[in-house]
Amino acid sequence: MTKLCSKAAEILRLLQVKPEYDVIMALSITKWIHLNWGDAGLKRFFKRAYRQLRPGGLFILEPQSFESYRKRSKLTPEMSEIYKTIEFMPSAFEEYLVADIGFDSCQHIAPPKAYTKGTDFEFR
Repeated sequence: MTKLCSKAAEILRLLQVKPEYDVIMALSITKWIHLNWGDAGLKRFFKRAYRQLRPGGLFILEPQSFESYRKRSKLTPEMSEIYKTIEFMPSAFEEYLVADIGFDSCQHIAPPKAYTKGTDFEFR
């Protein structure tokens, strides 16, 4: 029988980083890590995620476009200052994860296309 457990954690603050997960999902959080911790914090997150995976593990990443950062950067003066220093763009994440962090490969998975037909949603 396969055992499934879920854990929400602030990976940048973990004291111990060891390979203990088969899958790590990072959905819609790269912008927030970037705006709170800057380039160094996001790179640290990627390194820690890699080190937390067991051999053969999967890292599922949903990055946000850099265009979406601007509006949210105005939430606090600190975020605004960090936003001005960002050089590590989302378009560079894939190359960094493979070339620098050590992931074997990257596969893009497109979300299903949804459209409305009356009040029903249909996915194809």
